[in-house]
Amino acid sequence: PIFPISRTAFEDVYKKSLKGFYFQRCGIPLLSQHAGVYARQICHVSDGVFHSSTGKSGSKVTTGGWHDAGDYGKYTVNAGITVGTLLFGYELFPSKFAYDDLNIPESGNGVPDLLDEVRFELEWLLTMQDSTDGGVYHKLTTAQFDGFEMPSMDVATRYIYQKSSTATGDFAGMTAQAARVYAPFDTAFAGRCLAAARAAWNYLQANPSIVPGGGFTNPAGTNTGEYGDGTDSDERLWAAAELFGTTGDSAYSTYFENHYTEGGLINYAMGWQNLRTFAQLTYLFGHQTGASAAVRTQLQNALVSLCNSLVGTASQDGLNVALSTGDYYWGSNSVALNNAVLLICGYTLTSNQNYYTTALQQLNYILGCNGPRTSYVTGVGVIHP
Repeated sequence: PIFPISRTAFEDVYKKSLKGFYFQRCGIPLLSQHAGVYARQICHVSDGVFHSSTGKSGSKVTTGGWHDAGDYGKYTVNAGITVGTLLFGYELFPSKFAYDDLNIPESGNGVPDLLDEVRFELEWLLTMQDSTDGGVYHKLTTAQFDGFEMPSMDVATRYIYQKSSTATGDFAGMTAQAARVYAPFDTAFAGRCLAAARAAWNYLQANPSIVPGGGFTNPAGTNTGEYGDGTDSDERLWAAAELFGTTGDSAYSTYFENHYTEGGLINYAMGWQNLRTFAQLTYLFGHQTGASAAVRTQLQNALVSLCNSLVGTASQDGLNVALSTGDYYWGSNSVALNNAVLLICGYTLTSNQNYYTTALQQLNYILGCNGPRTSYVTGVGVIHP
């Protein structure tokens, strides 16, 4: 195969990966000038009938956002890790995410396309908050998974399901983070995000135990993604870390410092159900002068220890993959790439070249240095005979 060797060799991978979110957009038509052969009609223009589990009747405008990975539902909880990671990457390396030429409707507006795309999801998320108490609804889906058809053909009633503290914590983390990231581009939007984050935090304070009791479960008659979680402590910690990072208010740092050791320190890759590591990274890489130097030192030491462990795991693997046996489950590529994020974070703090090399090896694994010699990114790489 012919392949480029340059400092921009992965630019195409980046652009295609980010544009993948555009193709997940809900509530708008995808026009041919942006979507090419994947152009499609508008979908889900009637989102938002309250499910009986909410105790409410009627409807709410909740259009927009991204479809989920494998269905047309929209889920607050697993938006958290996605929005959080994209904004975290932008905060760490703004110059590397400055592209404004992705050929999405907002391209060329002077705002990095990554932020334009994430904002499309955030605008939907803001509709999922209950303005009366700050709580956030868990998801928006049909009662049953849709069949294999174009999204415009999915015309079944789409329900807003009850509020949950995991969704509210994720929402508070995302909107608090967005408040500082978008401030240089749109102060009004940043202000909306911060007000929403504070309201969500107030809901969490008013409801110190997990909501609903035991964690969210699908009500009878519903068979769509549940994204249940028996604990909301990690979502609450992330909310506190992001609100502190944006505001510097001591109430948020006090909460974080009182709870950050629960569940260990940076000991596993983050994911939609594990925001604790992400919360700790947010505090470690934050710029607030009121942060505890001692806590940051602890977190950095924990990150270095985990990075050393990941390097060791990869060095014992024939394909240099930093996954243990138990990490190969549905969606295991996300574990490999989140491990790479951790290694990049470790390299940023220490300049340890082993962390950089091992992070790159995880990307190589995704792009074809694997058993079946197959690139796991659609449209990237070559097909071997």
